[in-house]
Amino acid sequence: MGTSLIDAANSEYVELQNSLRSSAHLPEVIIYVEGWADVPFWTECVRPYMHKFRFSIEVFKHPDGTIVDGKRHLMDNVRASTLGPHLMLAVDADYDWIIDNYRPSATLPSLSPEICSNPYVLHTYLYSIENYKCHAACLPGLISKATAVTPTYECMAYMTEYSKAVAKLFLIHLVSADLVDGVYPLQRFIQDIDRVRLDFEPRIVLSQKSKKFIETRLADLDDYITVNQDRIQYYADKLHAFGFDEENYYLLFKGHCVADTMVRNRFKALIRKMRLTRIRAIQANPDVQQAIQHITNYSTITGISEANTAPEIEKRMVQLINDCTEIHKAVEGYNYLKADLDRLFP
Repeated sequence: MGTSLIDAANSEYVELQNSLRSSAHLPEVIIYVEGWADVPFWTECVRPYMHKFRFSIEVFKHPDGTIVDGKRHLMDNVRASTLGPHLMLAVDADYDWIIDNYRPSATLPSLSPEICSNPYVLHTYLYSIENYKCHAACLPGLISKATAVTPTYECMAYMTEYSKAVAKLFLIHLVSADLVDGVYPLQRFIQDIDRVRLDFEPRIVLSQKSKKFIETRLADLDDYITVNQDRIQYYADKLHAFGFDEENYYLLFKGHCVADTMVRNRFKALIRKMRLTRIRAIQANPDVQQAIQHITNYSTITGISEANTAPEIEKRMVQLINDCTEIHKAVEGYNYLKADLDRLFP
């Protein structure tokens, strides 16, 4: 038996501690997460229930202080039998929600049954936390904080157009991940979509080079597509039933791929251009001292200096993505997640 609530790892123990407190105290719920970076996200998830419960969102520690991080390690160290209304896990869904008995490799057992059937294991539904923070609906806020400019609709449309461009490749990848056949694994899918470029002007459109690349890749996989056509359609239908179609498949891509490839890397140049336009407008002020002060204020507000260097913009974008709390805008996953939270914390 643990010597503290955080070490106890037993729902009944936490419940007992709750019963010993005065009625004025809110009942405590401990939620173990994969790592420290996940604490703010899950804190935001449970924020609407904080008037009913006192939440402790932590990484799991052994009595000797050793930290357990990562989904598989966490689930290996916290037994399902110890979970309950007062002790839960919260993990990234990865593909465990959409692929039955998903295994990231042929040598690893599946975590899907426990993740999907245990009522005390919360999961993101979207691939990971990053998918929430990089939802198209969150982009205007991210871009405006980096530029102090209201972005156009095209900035949001970029995500859906990108998603549609690589949708067929994603379905093929899902089949390969399901079969664990190594034909089109995650790393290869990520490498492929990293090569895809969409032009912003005069409108968002797949570049000719990228269009040719996707056509070539699909041709390379033609035999595989033919053999697995029914399975590919099965996943298209399954995702549609879950509320996902080609324009929002990106919410199910590997989260860091979305954050790095689709958002950070692709929006750096656009943000720099928007910033330069704003700075030039400020510099046009005939009152030089006032212009200098406004530029200083502009740099302070946006968190990026007048120099607008690529590393500085990239660092700021990483910070803004990490700090995003507009997770409710990712309705495709949040509605499922909220239903779980409403059930657990009535």
